[in-house]
Amino acid sequence: KGYSDAPPPSEAAASGNGGGGGSDGAKSRIPRLRFVVPPHATPALRSLLRVDDDGRPLPETSALDDSRPGDVVEVCPEGMMLVQDVASLVEECGGAALVVDYGEEGTGDTLRAFRRHGAAHALGSPGRVDVTADVDFRALREAVNS
Repeated sequence: KGYSDAPPPSEAAASGNGGGGGSDGAKSRIPRLRFVVPPHATPALRSLLRVDDDGRPLPETSALDDSRPGDVVEVCPEGMMLVQDVASLVEECGGAALVVDYGEEGTGDTLRAFRRHGAAHALGSPGRVDVTADVDFRALREAVNS
C-alpha cells in the first residue's frame, strides 16, 4: 500500500500520474512536483489508519479494510476530527448531524484536479487548479465510533 502525509483535501500516494490524469493544457510538460510512496507507513497514518509499519491493517481493524497491496489509500485527518467534534457536540447538546458530500464507503484513487473546465494534473500548476477528492464515509463513521 502507498501512503503519504500530504495536506487536505486528501492524503494519497500513487504512482504514474497521481490520479489527476490529463494535462493542464501545457504541451507534454512534466510537473516538477510529484507523488511519492514512502518505504513504510508514516507515524501519522499508522495512527489514523491503524496499520503496522508495513501498512497492513492491525488485526482488530482488518475487517474494516478492503484495500489490497498496491491500492491507493486516501485519508483526510481534518474530516475525521471534524466529525468527532460534531459527534461530541451532538452527545453533549442533543440533536443529530447530517453529513452530505460526494463519496462512498471506502477509499480509492479519487484525488483529481480541474482547470478551465477540464481535467488537470493535481500537482501540475499549484494554485491554478481546483483539487478535490471523494469523501470516505466509512472512515468518518469509524472516526465517530472509535
